[in-house]
Amino acid sequence: MTRIARQVEERDDVDPSAIPFDALIAENRPVVLRRLVRDWPLTRAGLTGAGEACEYLESFYQGRPVTAYTGEPGAGPRFFYDDTATRMNFTGERVALPEFLARIRDGADEADAPARYIGSTDCDLYLPGLRTDNDLSFDGATSEGAAPPLVSIWIGGRTTAAAHFDMSNNIACCVAGRRRFT
Repeated sequence: MTRIARQVEERDDVDPSAIPFDALIAENRPVVLRRLVRDWPLTRAGLTGAGEACEYLESFYQGRPVTAYTGEPGAGPRFFYDDTATRMNFTGERVALPEFLARIRDGADEADAPARYIGSTDCDLYLPGLRTDNDLSFDGATSEGAAPPLVSIWIGGRTTAAAHFDMSNNIACCVAGRRRFT
């Protein structure tokens, strides 16, 4: 079987205050919007280093425990079922954000460090004020009567999410490190 990889369109000319949501949604295919969030303070901190990005995030943290996940030792970066397919290969916990960020940083250079990640955490609830200088304009992003977009943060180091389908449209903004979609 021969697989043909489709090239994903990349755009470098999208103004963050005028994202063509209707056109993007109508096209119904992925697109990479390069440098869309390059001027965010969080992105600039991330370009300096993971420690700086973590410090910036922590400056908005108000103490509410986040839900964080840690992969079992030796499980690799993929959060999924264990080898027996009878349970998951990771555990979840409620923990203070600075504590978990320290765990991610401490294992960043260790090849066998457990995979760690914080997923889909509501920015306004857990990091109030973060969106003041780190946000996209969602004007025109919702049809009349629809709920406003949800804005969440995902934080992790060397993790792999299994292929899945999200019911909602997503804009993933990589502000530190690298992110690859397949």
